[in-house]
Amino acid sequence: MNVAADLHGELLNQARHLAVKEPRRPRQASLRRAVSTSYYALFHLLTRETTRLLVGTAVIDDNLRSMLGRAFTHREMADASKAFRNGADGLPPSYRRLPGASEVPGELQLVARSFSELQELRNRADYDLESTFAREDVLRVTDKTERAFEAWQGIRKEPAARLYLLALLMWSRLPRT
Repeated sequence: MNVAADLHGELLNQARHLAVKEPRRPRQASLRRAVSTSYYALFHLLTRETTRLLVGTAVIDDNLRSMLGRAFTHREMADASKAFRNGADGLPPSYRRLPGASEVPGELQLVARSFSELQELRNRADYDLESTFAREDVLRVTDKTERAFEAWQGIRKEPAARLYLLALLMWSRLPRT
């Protein structure tokens, strides 16, 4: 079994576990790690989907998919997601002219918006030591991640979703006009 194939689901489960780990007084370390882990669950789902789209799913290509997975940057993924979360109006003209990509389905906007928001929360959890997190808020973060997973399953084969995956990897290098 390819461990990477199930990593995103395991990470989401781990985030939920961390959010409820201490039943009475949750530690900030657990809550912060849950937020960060939620982000990485969606990150790994999307990078897995992209590498499978571009390389294929054959077992013989596991190493190639792994190598391609290392090429993603958080900044590029954030920039692409910020454009897609606003629907077709947020996309460059060259994107909107592609067949099937003139509209960005609501589910894809939800995934892109979730990615952007989760990345911002992850940065706060990992680097803003003045911030505190409440269990209820962290559970909403894990719920948001789960909704993004579900939305993705509904649109993953749509042309706009395939374009989004490509943009996650190459946003700054794709034509804009």
